[in-house]
Amino acid sequence: MEDHAPVTIWVTDSTGCCTYLNRGWYDFTGQTEQTGLGLGWLDVVHPDDSESAKHVFLQANERHAAFRLEYRLRRKDGEYCWAIDAANPWFGEDGEFKGYIGSVIDISDRVRVEEERKQAEDALRLSEERYRALFENMNQGFCLAEVLFDVDNQPIDYRFLEINSVFEKHSGLKDARGKTARELHPELEQYWIDLYGRVALTGEPVRYENYSEALGRWFGVSAFRIEQPESRKVAILFEDVSQRKQTEAALQASEERYRSLIEATAQIIWNELGDRGEFKTPQPAWSAFTGQTFDELKGWGWLDAVHPDDRTATTQAWLIALENRALYEFEHRLRRHDGVYRHMTVRAVPVFEENGAIREWVGVHSDTTERKQAEAALRRSEDRLRMAIESAQLGTWDWNLITNKLTWDAGCKAMFGLPTEAESSVEVFFEGLHPVDRQRLEQVVQWSFNPASGGSYDTEYRTIGIQDGIERWIAAKGQTYFEVDGKPLRFIGTVMDITARKQAEEARRESENRFRTLTSHAPVGIFMTDPDGNCLYVNERWCEMAGMSLEAAQGTGWVSALHPDDRERVADVWYQASRDGQVFAAEYRFQTSQGKVTWIQGTATALQRETGEVSGYLGTLTDITDRKRAEAAREQLFHQEQAAREAAERANRIKDEFLAVLFHELRSPLNPILGWAKLLQIRKLDDAKTVEALATIERNAKLQTELIDDLLDIAKILRGKLSLNVDSVNLSFVVKSAIETVSSNAAAKSISLHSTLPNIGQVLGDGARLQQVVWNLLSNAVKFTPKGGQVDIYMERVGHQAEIIVKDTGKGINLEFLPHIFETFRQEDASITRQYGGLGLGLAIVRQLVEAHNGTITAASPGDGFGATFTVRLPLLNVTPAIQQVDGGPQQELNLTGIRVLAVDDEPDARELLTVLLTEYGAEVLAVASASEVLVNLESFQPDVLVSDIAMPDVDGYALIQQVRALPAAKGGQIPAICLTAYAREEDCQRSIKSGFANHVAKPLEPERLVRTLMTVAGTKPNHAVTQNHSIDS
Repeated sequence: MEDHAPVTIWVTDSTGCCTYLNRGWYDFTGQTEQTGLGLGWLDVVHPDDSESAKHVFLQANERHAAFRLEYRLRRKDGEYCWAIDAANPWFGEDGEFKGYIGSVIDISDRVRVEEERKQAEDALRLSEERYRALFENMNQGFCLAEVLFDVDNQPIDYRFLEINSVFEKHSGLKDARGKTARELHPELEQYWIDLYGRVALTGEPVRYENYSEALGRWFGVSAFRIEQPESRKVAILFEDVSQRKQTEAALQASEERYRSLIEATAQIIWNELGDRGEFKTPQPAWSAFTGQTFDELKGWGWLDAVHPDDRTATTQAWLIALENRALYEFEHRLRRHDGVYRHMTVRAVPVFEENGAIREWVGVHSDTTERKQAEAALRRSEDRLRMAIESAQLGTWDWNLITNKLTWDAGCKAMFGLPTEAESSVEVFFEGLHPVDRQRLEQVVQWSFNPASGGSYDTEYRTIGIQDGIERWIAAKGQTYFEVDGKPLRFIGTVMDITARKQAEEARRESENRFRTLTSHAPVGIFMTDPDGNCLYVNERWCEMAGMSLEAAQGTGWVSALHPDDRERVADVWYQASRDGQVFAAEYRFQTSQGKVTWIQGTATALQRETGEVSGYLGTLTDITDRKRAEAAREQLFHQEQAAREAAERANRIKDEFLAVLFHELRSPLNPILGWAKLLQIRKLDDAKTVEALATIERNAKLQTELIDDLLDIAKILRGKLSLNVDSVNLSFVVKSAIETVSSNAAAKSISLHSTLPNIGQVLGDGARLQQVVWNLLSNAVKFTPKGGQVDIYMERVGHQAEIIVKDTGKGINLEFLPHIFETFRQEDASITRQYGGLGLGLAIVRQLVEAHNGTITAASPGDGFGATFTVRLPLLNVTPAIQQVDGGPQQELNLTGIRVLAVDDEPDARELLTVLLTEYGAEVLAVASASEVLVNLESFQPDVLVSDIAMPDVDGYALIQQVRALPAAKGGQIPAICLTAYAREEDCQRSIKSGFANHVAKPLEPERLVRTLMTVAGTKPNHAVTQNHSIDS
């Protein structure tokens, strides 16, 4: 029973030699009977304590007296710990002194706690004494400071005005008066400045305790404003409270440290005086652990801290120990001060007096909660491990590297082809390895025995069944355990038969090789992914289409091959297909790093295991780029055709509208012309009406001429045949001429026509065409301005450009129509109820003419009823403006006397008109109806000028002039010729000149222009003195 005592027990004889040591001594010190008996026990006593312990023992032995001493005892791990050695003498029945019976108790924890507590108390006492001596004579510090503010009225510093010696003593600052806090302490916290600034501004006193990082001290501060608020002065009273703060912190730390020490101590050492099992003296360790006060634990009160379920058994065991005066050993649960019950192992022994009476019981409560929990966890872990090994069909091995004994369980033996009863050994292990793997595995095993490996062992190898000859694949994992010096002690681990897995892997590799062989040369792209879409394989065709290698496509790398605009869409389709278990199908694009785009049709189906779980996806890609291009081409053609059809329909609609307007505008002037002509024929008009009739006929004829000129101009523009007679032009004269043209119309409507025409310079252009531009704008302004309105025209020089602005107070322009104002054949109102006539060509012609002069034109209007403004901008020539003089000489008199004219026209009316007109101006005229008649009469009539129509039956005017020019001069081959025709295009004019005509005059003819042209071509001198008119009608 002594061997199970919680303390070491020893016995000596009367000479002092130790004759018995219990097992506790040997377990604690590591001594044996040979080294511990006699006086050998002194060998494990600390050298500094050995002599004193021996001296006390021998003296007590001489007196046969009980003794108790403390010394340091060496444990078997070489560490020294404090112990109590207490003994009582024992005597025979005859009273003879027999020796001592004693015990040694480990009190190292108690000593350590007491030493630490004493050190803490000494440190606290020393700190308190030091700071108390420092602060006993310390009074409050005082200073008067002026707070300094920035322009935003924010405190930035304070200046010391007055300070006392205590302030200097506390702060350590010398000569601070007149200096700022920042000067003395650049790193002073902004907190103090803000605090005093608030006091100075608000006048509210403050009391704070704060720690100054700069000074490293705690201060209790009272601050209040003095004098007037504008003085910004603050009085500061402060005291250094660092000692109090430190004392409080030290006390708290001491209490926490002591509590932590108690909590960290796994043992409670207690002693009980007497033999009744009651606590009669305070038990600091017990109180610290349980939280019980002495009043609560004294007597049998300590039993209240024992778990209610354990109290009865604890009491019974304790009473039995008291009765037997023997070792008390028990386990129960004890309530800690926080209310948590902890598992405790209790060991207690009696200490006897010399007379054999029990002087006291010394016991130890050891906290075994963690051990209990660990044991329970270990049992659970062992159960789980055993179940895991059995369910996983694992085998285990345990190799004692000291004895070289290898132990296998039945599972491990089976993997080496051995029955359960077969013996296992290291030799058997290596014998059962496949010859190919044997040498490698020896190296792996030896490496795991090297501390540098960490003892880890994880490998795969093959075995050849020793008795059954079956080849098996084995996966082995193990761990080597080492001594402190790195020597391997034990090698344990598990093995698992992975033959089926290896066979499946080999089958899968063969299948994959076949798959890769079949797909490597496939004409379509093939890919394989895992269930999450991570790429596992792509064939060469896939790589060609994606412009990416197999390595780059692995995992999610394939996503970068997708066109950025398609990635999100493809991901959505993939996710939906995988979620719903459907076939993935989508058309998308690949884009290589070089920018090449390939259209792809991709499909993929799920690969399923036998359980129905998806193991991945297998898919194909087809290059559909050519198909997409064809579709895009068809789509483009369709849109182009649709746009062309819409444009044609729009053009037809505009054309129809324009033709309707054109027919109306061409027919409208004919009505007054024909009407008045009929009235003139019946000769019932007086002279006034006759004049009015002729004026009306002339006005409408000119109107029709203007419509035809507009048509000719727009035709030239549309065919790009517009030509300009370019010269330097003074814009002032151009604008003035246009104003003169429209002034009569403006006056007729009582419209005020204002002009501002400074001489701003010259432009390069066709003066006639520029006059046409201004006339058109002014005509429109007068046309669309109601009676009594106003039209303004003015010119300005803006930089290197001339601006001509025409502004009216007329009907304005609808804002929706304004962007189309310059378009050909467009009119704001093309309905039959429209108020204003016209073809809608004027502004289109104006824009083309302006742009032909490298200029621009814009239109602006606030809307219907608010007038309009047109602005023409033309580039100015870089010359000094000069006022051009108009030739004011007399005009040449229009007279054709003495000039013979041979005229040909297939229209009788035209021949008659021409004959009458030229005869009125004195010419001798022969009018014929065809080209053949010209050739017949040319030599006999000997005309001075030939005037020919172009559009004639059989032989037109171009063929006629060529035939005439083929004649010799004597027969009229050099006669001057004028083309008089309704073909008035520019190319018509150029063709007539190239054909041999000297000049081109367009119908309807203007008498004065025709006469002047005849005078110019024929000269003013007639070839014949006699004038006579001839008319030959065919």
